[in-house]
Amino acid sequence: MDTEVGTSQIKLDVSVYRFKLNQSLVEEITKFAKSHASVDRKTFQKEWREWLAENADTVNDEKKRLNDLGFRGDPIDKMYKSARYYFRNKPENSTEHSKQAPRKQYVSSSKSLLELMNRHILNNITGDSYTPANGFDAFCHDNIEALREEVNMLQSRGQIDAKAISNKLKKTYKNRYYQISRSTN
Repeated sequence: MDTEVGTSQIKLDVSVYRFKLNQSLVEEITKFAKSHASVDRKTFQKEWREWLAENADTVNDEKKRLNDLGFRGDPIDKMYKSARYYFRNKPENSTEHSKQAPRKQYVSSSKSLLELMNRHILNNITGDSYTPANGFDAFCHDNIEALREEVNMLQSRGQIDAKAISNKLKKTYKNRYYQISRSTN
């Protein structure tokens, strides 16, 4: 597999599967959530409605941005759930958790497997029913022998168990999808 699959000249219209809020809005929602972290649900909802009214321009801009990106849900509901269930309990310094656990040793995939993944993604990414999850399933079905070789190579290193290999391959495929989909827009 000496050929490298290029992505620089391809323009694709790919679906977005995770919609992130604008960083400045995230900061405002985080401030709100932290200041109302200890109140009961009803009070939180009341204060949330007031916060929405006070920040109507910013919220409306974000609703428009998310809708333009193709978000089909309720942007206000997304913001509320982020405030109530995520930002409210998020540590002040988000690196606190990473300091507690030592970083695992990185185990790389073979270049030939990465090229197979790239080729598979590029050949299928424009399909109507293509998602990273079902793309990975199809990739596994179509490339059993290459996956066996990769699993044997990873197991021979002795650094990774069978479940971790499965998770690694899935994550690698989805990361390749993400890189390709972002580099072609």
